[in-house]
Amino acid sequence: MTLLYKQESYKIQGAIFEVYKEIGTGYLETIYQESLEKELALSDIPYQAQKELTIHYKGVPLKQTYKPDLICYNNIIIELKAVHRTKSSQRDRTRTPGPNTKLYESYQYKTRPSSKLL
Repeated sequence: MTLLYKQESYKIQGAIFEVYKEIGTGYLETIYQESLEKELALSDIPYQAQKELTIHYKGVPLKQTYKPDLICYNNIIIELKAVHRTKSSQRDRTRTPGPNTKLYESYQYKTRPSSKLL
């Protein structure tokens, strides 16, 4: 399987690793989100936080919306998860190893973003 937006994903992962190196583990997701937003800005990575996305079912918009933690480059969804230990079921769905950061291929929404990072 080919990774979409390879260069952009690599740059985002670099920002995520920088946050991890700076503050480590043990915090709530809100701390990591704010830290990552600052690092993305420092790295000149365009992003939007908590943008509400409309989901369609068979061409009809749903009442429920989806608000990912971050959208970078208008195409890459970032979902932050602060966990004590990654479950094997989470590891099985991932392609890129890293502390607290995994690339998920399983989310395929009919929204503009077409890549997802967790």
